[in-house]
Amino acid sequence: MTRPTGLKSYDKRSKKAIFECSVPGTRGRSRKRKVVTVKGWDDLLAQLRSFRDSVQHPETATVLPGDIPTLHSYSTSAWESITSRLSSAKRVNQDALLKHHLLPVLGSVRLDRITIAHLEDFVSAMQRKTHGATKRAYSNSTINTCLQLVRKILKHAWRRRVLTDYPLREKLPLLHEPVVQNELTTIERDTFLASFDNVAGFRSHFTTTTLRHKDRKHQPPKPESTFVTYAFERFQWSKPLFTLALYTGLRRSDLRFLKWENVDLQAGVIRVIMRKTKRPVLLPIVTKVRTALATCRKRPVMSTYVLVTPDGKPYSESTIKRYFTTAKAIAGITRRFRFHDQRHTFASTLASKGINSFTLRDLLGHTSTRTTERYARPSTEALAAVAAALV
Repeated sequence: MTRPTGLKSYDKRSKKAIFECSVPGTRGRSRKRKVVTVKGWDDLLAQLRSFRDSVQHPETATVLPGDIPTLHSYSTSAWESITSRLSSAKRVNQDALLKHHLLPVLGSVRLDRITIAHLEDFVSAMQRKTHGATKRAYSNSTINTCLQLVRKILKHAWRRRVLTDYPLREKLPLLHEPVVQNELTTIERDTFLASFDNVAGFRSHFTTTTLRHKDRKHQPPKPESTFVTYAFERFQWSKPLFTLALYTGLRRSDLRFLKWENVDLQAGVIRVIMRKTKRPVLLPIVTKVRTALATCRKRPVMSTYVLVTPDGKPYSESTIKRYFTTAKAIAGITRRFRFHDQRHTFASTLASKGINSFTLRDLLGHTSTRTTERYARPSTEALAAVAAALV
């Protein structure tokens, strides 16, 4: 009788068998092995079949009662399926949260025995932890993301019949997250965009920043040098990118890969499918956006993309971050202000002009108005007008 596929060895006297199968997609470099005790040949074949299914199809494997995996073992075997719909950056982030925070506390707990009490203990443990050189406490947002990841893993197991019942009967012990308000005022927005034409401010900032690097082998360039002039020209070239960020509310990824085929100058609209939510968005081309698009159109660089470097390539994440930091410094914006806050500024400006949440939802490409309400807050100018009206 031929040996069944996956059966490494079987001792009839001790009733112990060793199963071993290669993991799909690894070309035999990764293998899984399991030692089991069986009652007989029929039981061996049944367990071997279950083992092969769990290795070949971890997302649909059925675990028998009494053999429910722990959070560690299940997340390890089914992680590719759990994170299959996430972007690469989001997957890296969730992987770090799982390994550094969740598994040390909850990794040994069986999935069906995870309760709200376990999660409350986890929250308490996270609030006592610190990180970084300044020993900062973890934010409520980070802790909430960890809790939501646990819920995602449990629902993944429940929907695939690894669990017969969803174990969490109560709401997650989520912490309050303060509303982030980093929007630019009208004056700050104009100053920020003007920084891309401020050659004197750029020369001063460039030289000062260079002097901070003490490990440089050469002397820093002079403010009037050709090298600094060349750097300013490339910095100034990126101004349309930030103009569109402030006046269209598009995310960084949507801006980087915006194509000319999405721009209808005659109709005065930009049609784009949001990369994150996959929702179609129709944006009006206002005067400043039209001017920025006209600038890009007149450039000698030929590309299917609207916003490209002088080399004709889409902007990299690092280049956008460097130019954004430089513009902030020249504009004198020292408070917290992220690239994504330009999208918040766009929504806040429209909310202050009386645009309703449903229209904002469609302009921002959100799936619900609940998300839009986090972005759309009245500007300081609108609040000042309210205060003046109440006097």
